[in-house]
This record gives sequence, structure tokens and C-alpha cells, in this order.
Amino acid sequence: MRCVFLLGIYSIVTAGCLVGPAAAQQTLSLRDAVTTAQSNDPWLQGSQLQQKAKENRSIAAGELPDPSVSFTMMNLPLDSLKLDQENMTQAQFGISQAFPRGDSRSISQQKLAIESAMGPFERENRRAMIDRDVTLLWLDAWLAMRSKTLIEDNSVLFEQIRDIAQTTYASAAGKSRQQDIIRAELELIRFEDRATVQAQNLEVALSALSEWLQPYQSDSLTLSSSETTSDTLPATLPNIDPALSISALIGTGSDQTLIEHLTRHPTIQAIELQYQASQKDVELAKEQYKPQWKLNASYGWRDDMPSGQSRADLFSVGVTLDVPLFTENRQDRTVRASVYEAQAVKTQKLVVLKSLLAKVREQTRHLVRLNQRESLYSDQILTQAQAQAQASMTAYMNDNGDFSEVVRARITELEARLSALSVQVDKLKRTAQLNYYLTQTSAASDPAKGTINE
Repeated sequence: MRCVFLLGIYSIVTAGCLVGPAAAQQTLSLRDAVTTAQSNDPWLQGSQLQQKAKENRSIAAGELPDPSVSFTMMNLPLDSLKLDQENMTQAQFGISQAFPRGDSRSISQQKLAIESAMGPFERENRRAMIDRDVTLLWLDAWLAMRSKTLIEDNSVLFEQIRDIAQTTYASAAGKSRQQDIIRAELELIRFEDRATVQAQNLEVALSALSEWLQPYQSDSLTLSSSETTSDTLPATLPNIDPALSISALIGTGSDQTLIEHLTRHPTIQAIELQYQASQKDVELAKEQYKPQWKLNASYGWRDDMPSGQSRADLFSVGVTLDVPLFTENRQDRTVRASVYEAQAVKTQKLVVLKSLLAKVREQTRHLVRLNQRESLYSDQILTQAQAQAQASMTAYMNDNGDFSEVVRARITELEARLSALSVQVDKLKRTAQLNYYLTQTSAASDPAKGTINE
């Protein structure tokens, strides 16, 4: 009778561990979490505003400086303060217009247009980062949720085993001992502790996820107080496929192809535009060798003489320019500094490209080993752990096994299932990180015209 009862319990609990709990009506799927996070990210709105600011500055940079207007009372006699006493006394109205050096206005306009064109690439990189970070948090929450469920399902079996051990010990039937009951009670407490730890992990992951899911009002730029994070996640893992196949990533001679792929990453494209902007700084520095012009004109009004005879008014026109004669420690140094800064941007591109290449290789190697571990768990470890647990339980029910062996076998099977879940989640997390590094830009820009298309 004890044998049939325990086998029935074991079959029900094992089936529950394999199938998993039923999905709740309202769940937070991974795709919904990513979409919500991307739509509720104020950084993206701020980036668009910054781009519009640079576009407007680009237009303003192409215009001439505002003219200067002046009014001067010249040569006023201090003894009488009369306007008609001296011939040189006059009221002078003047206007002047400065003309920047060479093509500096056009070059400044082009530089700002290039900088504004970086916006779409920066936002595309931001969206890819959100996709990665939200995916990692969501998977942490899912692993905690499923681990907690698996632990709670297994605790049911231990409760039933404890009850039967207590019944057997009380009736003096079989070979149950008091230490078996104590061991069962201890394991139930440990199960409770494990479930509490996983509940804590779930709450922490959901709390971290709420940072991305918190909505805000884009017009007033204020946070909304509505609930954003569901405590229920789907019972099954989503599919996350690598952007490039693992075989292609680890294939011989694939580095050059991979490097060409990585050069289309949004961060690399943004650095390319940053380099173009730094080249405009070089052009601006070279414009400093050209003179800066300033045109001025003035009209001088004079009062009539004391005798009533009129005096002629005066008109003046002139040109002012600065001549860069001593350029060794100013213009020459400025040009050199701009060239060095432009070269530094190129080294920054190499640093980022090397980092992306190394990260892709790292995640690829992780995925290769995780695929091997996943196959090992599904093909051997889980099957053998389940068979061992069932065999030890069968022996115990036939009074041929030890209670401690039943406990150890059952815990071993639980550990194997938890490890298998961890491997599955880790594989998806590595894939999400790999896909970020393999992100391809779809943004198009025309920095020469200052128009952006996303």
C-alpha cells in the first residue's frame, strides 16, 4: 500500500516539474517588456531634442554675425557744450559688419550637421542596449520564478514522505527511524529557505526591471505613478536566436568577415561621424590663416556755424582686417592639435572595434560550451538523476533501501533540474549579449544636408 501511494505521489510531482505551472492570464512576456522599456526611455527623447538643437545651431552657424551700430558725440567743447562752436563737433552714427575668416561659417555649419547626424546611431545603440539589459533582468526573474516553483513542487513529495515515515514509525511497521523523520523535517526547512531565496531573487529582478518599465509623460516630463511590472511571467522560455550562426562565428578565417560586420555597429558608425566632425575642426583651424574682415561706415552730422552758415556733414567708410603674420605658436599649433585630436578619434574606433570583437568571441565560446552542457543535461544527467531517485525510492518502499539515500537521490535530482534551468537561462543571456555586439545599424543620415532619417 505504501509503495503504490508513494509511486503515485512521485509520478504527480515529477510530471509537475516537467510540465511547469499553468500560465496566468496576465503575464509579462519578454517582448512586451523590451517594447515597453524602449517606449518609456526618456533618454531617447532627450537624444532627439539634442539632435534638433544641433540642427538649429547648424543653420545659425551659417549666418553672418549681427552688425554693430554706434552713436558718438565727437569733439564737444567743454567750455560751452555748444554744437555750433567748433567745426569738428559732430554727432556720428556708425554701422559695422564683420565677416568671419574664409569659409569658417560653412565649415562650422557642416560640422554641426555631422554631429546632429550622430543622433540616430546613438539612439539605435541605446535601443539595442535596452533590449540586452531588459532581457538579462527578465531572464533573471524567470529563472527565480521557475526555480521557486520547482522547489515548492519537490517539497510536496518530501511532506508526503515525512507523513508516511511518521505513520510507519508510529506503528512500528517497516524500518523507519526517528532520525528519518528528523531528516525529512530538516530538508523541508531547507526547501522553505531555498524557496525564500528564490522569491527574494525574483523580487529583486522585478524591482530592477521596473526602472525600465516605469512610464513617464513625454509632454510634461514627469513620472507616472501607475503600476508597471507584473509579478507573473510566462511558464516557458522565449526563443532567442543568435544574429549570426555559431558555426559562422567560430569558422576558420571568419575574422575579416566578422570585423566588416562589426563596423556596421551603431557605436562604430557614430565614431565615424565623430571623426568626420573632427576633420571639420582641422579645416576650421586652417581657416585661421586667412584674415578676418570688418566693414564699417559712419555718418557725421554737424550743426550750422554761429553766423548761420551751414557746415557740410561727413561720411566715412573703412575696412578693418587682422593679418595672421606670427603663426608659429598660434595657428600652426592649433592645426596640429586638431590633427592630433582627429587621429585620437580613429584610435577610439579601433579600441571599440577590438572590444566588440573580443566580446563576440567570448560570448561565442560560452555558447559553444553551454550547448554542450545543455545536451549533457537533457540526454544523460536528468534521465539518470530521475532514474536514481526512482530506484532509491522503490528500494526504500520495499524495505531494501535507506531513507537517507532517498533524500540524497531526490535532492540530487532537484539540483540537476535547477542546474539545467540555469544552463538554459545562461544560454539565452549569452545570446542576448552576443546579439547586442552584433547589432547592425539601420539608420541613414545625410550630414551634408543636415537631414536625418530613421
